Amino acid sequence: MLFLGAPLQGFTQAPWRAIHSGMFTGAVDEYFTPFMRLESGEPRKRDLRDITAGTNLTVQIMARDAWEFAVLTEAAVAAGATRIDLNAGCPYPMITRKWRGAALIENLAALSAIGEEMRKWPEVGFSMKMRLGTESPVAWRSNADAIAAMPLRLLTVHPRVARQLYSGDLFMEEFRELLRASAHPVIFNGEMATPGDISRAVDSFPGIAGVMCGRGLLRRPTLALEWKTGAEASEADRRQASVEILNRLFMHYSSTLCGPSHILSKIKPFTEYLDADLFDKKLLKALRKAPTPDRFHSLLSSL
Repeated sequence: MLFLGAPLQGFTQAPWRAIHSGMFTGAVDEYFTPFMRLESGEPRKRDLRDITAGTNLTVQIMARDAWEFAVLTEAAVAAGATRIDLNAGCPYPMITRKWRGAALIENLAALSAIGEEMRKWPEVGFSMKMRLGTESPVAWRSNADAIAAMPLRLLTVHPRVARQLYSGDLFMEEFRELLRASAHPVIFNGEMATPGDISRAVDSFPGIAGVMCGRGLLRRPTLALEWKTGAEASEADRRQASVEILNRLFMHYSSTLCGPSHILSKIKPFTEYLDADLFDKKLLKALRKAPTPDRFHSLLSSL
């Protein structure tokens, strides 16, 4: 049963992946990069720099058609990628209105053409991360045959539609139907914040090949290890892990970025994933409002 680390823009780039995999060796089977995309017709250079050795990496790309897919795949492979995941799940309107992300799942011609393009790269292990549709949870059914025909090693499904973004009920019965019909091994993704949540998903859908966690793993860095070992971490261990990751990120950004505002802009977003039940609320508030890196680090040491 696989445990995959979900891609989250601004969070699961190379520094976090290296730190987490170093602290919890072997707990996460694959780390997925935030999506790589084209900018002015070329792969973004910062996305290519994020393809790093040292972690069990799957590179996610976002494409609206076979041409974009081919350009991004060629660039990712040249940068060292051996596994590539197609983003068919991003729910934001600025993405879906251009037939990328979650809207791709409703574009039969694009899915079919991308599937054919995948066959030109037999040395690459392809997967896809999808939603059920943009508005209707049964939208995927119209293109189920095209999805089945794609040469995918894994199909990760977040059982919401794009208009829900990241809130609202999961369409569990529709996920069950997709799991039943799928020609590919299916990974469940969505609303798993504790080992118990993961166990309930696995018990509810015994046919899945694994789970993918993103926000839950950021908030609870011990999550993968807890689930794999069956031993729940104490609050003290969870607190220590969260602080250690944040401290290592702070040291990394302090040594690689120029200027206090740049450092704070990179590190402060991670504080939103500190579990409020584990930390003093006044200290958390002060940390999030720290005016300088030195003050941030001092408060971090007090958590």
